[in-house]
Amino acid sequence: MINLELLRIFKVVAEEENVTHASEILCISQPAVTKHIRNLEMMLNIKLFERTNKGLILTENGTNLYNDTKDIINNLIIVEKKYSTQKQINFAIRKTSFQNLFSTKLSKFYTIHNDIQINLIQSLTRDEMLSKLEKKDLDIVIMKKVSNFNKDILEFTELNKLHHIFIADKNNNMKNELLTLEKLKNCELFFMPNKMTATYVSFKESIDKPLSYFSNIKHLPYLSIVNMIKGTNAIALIPKEYIELNKDIVQIKDDLNIKPSEYGIYINKMNLFKELNELIKVLKM
Repeated sequence: MINLELLRIFKVVAEEENVTHASEILCISQPAVTKHIRNLEMMLNIKLFERTNKGLILTENGTNLYNDTKDIINNLIIVEKKYSTQKQINFAIRKTSFQNLFSTKLSKFYTIHNDIQINLIQSLTRDEMLSKLEKKDLDIVIMKKVSNFNKDILEFTELNKLHHIFIADKNNNMKNELLTLEKLKNCELFFMPNKMTATYVSFKESIDKPLSYFSNIKHLPYLSIVNMIKGTNAIALIPKEYIELNKDIVQIKDDLNIKPSEYGIYINKMNLFKELNELIKVLKM
């Protein structure tokens, strides 16, 4: 029978696509994470990951295993919290937000409260996160501010804003120009994060044209966008907080005035406890 702990570790590695990030979330060493993945591969007699210079990517078998087990593991995390004597916090957040904004803060919390287990859940949709928070299956959710949530049960606290900027390769022909809507329409490729992300919604709400106006849009995950624009004349829209501008990737000034996106903490007002309050304090720092 498959060891469920191995599946839990596999799920985190699959979502992070990086052993270092996975080890930080799981609070175990990188060699231990690697060993557990190898043990799972030997147990199933299949290869789960391919190594690339950008990190780990799932094989076809790995993708199938992830899709077949992710909901099972999420439900087991909820069951474990319900019956375990160890204090646990079920924390839901989108993968990109965790990697870019909160991994350091969570590590800081662990150094202060190493007796508390945080179960990080990163594969739920926005509606699934809010629904599980209402039912107390989750203790805390971090995501963009939305208007349609149950304010009688849930409470939102803003943490900060995401500021969406246009970026390009250092050799892009438009790097020194002011980007207008017309120029954006006519550029070679326009990369934008996937639909329903904070960036997608802010862009859609900020312009006076339907997205069909742009025949050059390609939707990609946040983490893929920077690599895709390198060495091309493509332009991308991405939160400033998610990237580090450098000599190879530059910001392009624009006159589009894309609205920033608020993001913050959602909690269930009937499910507050000491350890959760301590975590919220650290996240607000």
